[in-house]
Order: sequence, then C-alpha cells, then structure tokens
Amino acid sequence: MPAYASLVLTFSFILITQISFTSADWDNQLLEKFFPGYNDGFQRILRENCSEQYADYLVNKDNSIKVDSILRGFGLDRPHSPVVECILNAAPEFVKSKMASAQVLLGLTPTILATLGSSPLETAMLAIVARRPLLALFLAAGSPSVFAFRSFEYTKAIEDLPERHIDRPRFLLRAHKVVAILQYLLAAASIANVGELAYRLGALVIVTITPSKEYIVALWAFLGMIIHVLGVLTLRLRIEMTSKTTENGNAHRHPHTLNLVTSQSELLARQEAIRMTILPESWKFFLASWVTSTFTACHIIFGTLVFSTMLFISVTDSLIVIARLMASVIACRIILNSELTTLPKAIEVENRGRS
Repeated sequence: MPAYASLVLTFSFILITQISFTSADWDNQLLEKFFPGYNDGFQRILRENCSEQYADYLVNKDNSIKVDSILRGFGLDRPHSPVVECILNAAPEFVKSKMASAQVLLGLTPTILATLGSSPLETAMLAIVARRPLLALFLAAGSPSVFAFRSFEYTKAIEDLPERHIDRPRFLLRAHKVVAILQYLLAAASIANVGELAYRLGALVIVTITPSKEYIVALWAFLGMIIHVLGVLTLRLRIEMTSKTTENGNAHRHPHTLNLVTSQSELLARQEAIRMTILPESWKFFLASWVTSTFTACHIIFGTLVFSTMLFISVTDSLIVIARLMASVIACRIILNSELTTLPKAIEVENRGRS
C-alpha cells in the first residue's frame, strides 16, 4: 500500500499545484485580453461601445451589486456579466457565426482526444505491471483525455496480454537511462503545455455554462487523472505481481514497492523477470470497472459541455488549441505504447481466473 499512497499523494500535489497556478491571476486578466484572432476587434468594442460597462467592471471586480437585475435572474451575477452582454450585442453577426463554428470544433475536441488517448487500463498496466507508477501519473496528467471503454474489456485485455510483443531495438536498451529521462521530459512538457492552455483559456474566454468558474477548463483537463487512478485500483483487484529470483530455484514474493524508486528509471525490457497472476473476478472488480468506465463517459460529456460553450475565440485560435492538446495526447500515447509493447517479454503470466 505505501506505493499507492505515494501515488495518490503525488497526484494530489500535481492537481493542487496546477489548479492553483492556473487560477492565480484570472480575475486580473479576464476581459483585458482575448485570443489573437479577435483581440483587436473586441478591444475596439470595449473602447467605443462598452466603455461605461468596462469601467464599472474594472472598479467593481469584487462587487456584483451593479449587475443588472435581468442578468441576475439568469444567474449571471458576476461583475463581468454586463461587459460580456455588451460585447455580444455590439459584435457583428458574422463574427458571432464564426464563434459558433469555433464552438462546434471545440465541442468535438474531447471526443477526438479520447480516441487518441490512453485508457485507464493501459495506464494501470504501466503503473502496476511495468512498475512505473510515477511515469504513469505524469502521462495521465499530460494527456487530458480518457479513452472510452467497456468494463468487460479489462478481462479481455488482461488475458490477451501474452499475445502482444514488439522487440525493442538494442541501442534503446543500451541507452535505457537516457530514454527514461527523455520520457519524463516529454511527459513534463506535455503537462506544461496542457497547464498553460488551461490558464489561457480560463483568462481569455468565457465558458457560458459556468461563467463564474474560470478554472473549469483546468478542472476538466486534470479530472481525467482521477479516472486513471481508479483504473489502477481496479486492475489491482484483478492481478497480483511477484518478482522471480533464481535463489534455490524458487520464485520469491517481493513487496511491490521493493524497488519502486529505482524502477522508475528502468525500461520494462531492462527490469528483472516478474510473474503476473490473474486472479478470479470478484464483485469488487466488476463494481470498480463499471464505475471507472461510467466516469470516463461522464468526463467526455463534461468536456464537450465546457468546450462547446466558449465565447470570444476564433476558428483559427480554436484549431491551434486543438492541435496543442492533440500534441500532448499523442506524445503521452507514444511513451505509453513504447513501454507496454515489451510487457510479455519481461512477464510470466499465470491465470487463476480460469477453471
């Protein structure tokens, strides 16, 4: 259990750090800048059409008393609500149409990212079977998407594990320390990319479903980490890992945390041989896998709602946002696949789940 406690603590630290970073200065930047595509146009509207509302907003950022009663009736009680309403009234209809097109593109983003991203099961295999929970956590944070899967796919994927194998090139095995460092650097860059995007979106756009929650994009981006942690806990109910030694010709059971720190820099193909025992299915496993798959679907729906209701972003800027998110997802996916394809070579599988 110490390994999983450490995993949860690390997850909590990354989550709190990222959300604190992205929420630090939103209130001081909201409506002061916009994405480049429409920044000049909206700045002109603020100066020429909405100067009075904008001046009131700057003076009363922490006071919603002056918000119109009609806006209050619809729950739009933030100090910036009158400014947003004024900008929309003054914006050309053509621009509104283009913003609607950008919303369609952004609304598809969570589903697109989910098809490219990793599933909780794959992340769990990296954390438990490959014994690299820290890398798995980095990849979960750097890939703001979760692949939708059905609960029964846990069993099928585990039983099909011995059939997967691709030999890793020898030069990569010789340079395994360098490769491991590059994996962490690329994963860290993906986290930074997602965090910066969450900050920019929180500061430069208005999400109409939650106009008073500027952190909503950051919340979506890192909420998937919880699902990946659930995936790890679910897989732990289905498999048991043991290390094999040649002393006295017997297999010896080691705690899963024995070499936790040193194994973080070891590619799976370089690690000592281990045995994976597939345990019989239990009601706890079925419940955990069902909860994980359900949360995955909810995460996609939540992301669709958030991205499809963004204001003040152009089609061009939305494509840049999507491309950057895809880059993080693909980078994390490549790292994950490079490790999982070597699993069968390093692992002996014993299936107790079959009668």
